[in-house]
Amino acid sequence: MVAQSRGNKKTEWLQGGLLLLDSTLTPVYVGGDAARILLYPNGGGPSPSAALLRERVAELTPPDDTSRSWSTEFFSGRRRYRCQGIHLEASSHVANPPVMAMLIERSVDEAVGSSRLPELYKLAPREREAVLYLLDGLDSHEIAARLGIVEDSLKSLFARVMRKMDVTTRSGILGRYIARSAGFSAARPGAAAPVVDRALPRK
Repeated sequence: MVAQSRGNKKTEWLQGGLLLLDSTLTPVYVGGDAARILLYPNGGGPSPSAALLRERVAELTPPDDTSRSWSTEFFSGRRRYRCQGIHLEASSHVANPPVMAMLIERSVDEAVGSSRLPELYKLAPREREAVLYLLDGLDSHEIAARLGIVEDSLKSLFARVMRKMDVTTRSGILGRYIARSAGFSAARPGAAAPVVDRALPRK
């Protein structure tokens, strides 16, 4: 996970996928969510179209690029991504060797106040990453897969996070972040978590 500043916001980048391309920009390896991200809204599916991926890759690759690496940002749906290309040294021992690697990362934009929550609650890097995935709407299975752990370990991780944030549910974690983003003092340690979803009173 990489962080950088954009004005008064802090952008964090989470790995989204990886592609290895041959000399014709045809993918010879597609990992993570790369196909789903690039082919949205049609989706990557179990067997994404190599032709469509090559077309999308060509759109992102700088024309007549001679540098060893490059970086560009793009949108897929409502989400912003960064694509980093790295030219590889082709191996003479491999048929149709990959000559370029493309790393796709998803942005997580947070107001400066929200980005201080991990420090405020002393969250470890792994705990912070899990919370960011939770904020992005991923379920337990998806978060565990991103972190490379089993779901039982994820439960223990979130239990630690909830103790540190003084909440009893994962919804409470979200409530802390929502409160902090809105500037409510309820995000302070020891304060009650705000109500995230409340029904309107009947007339």
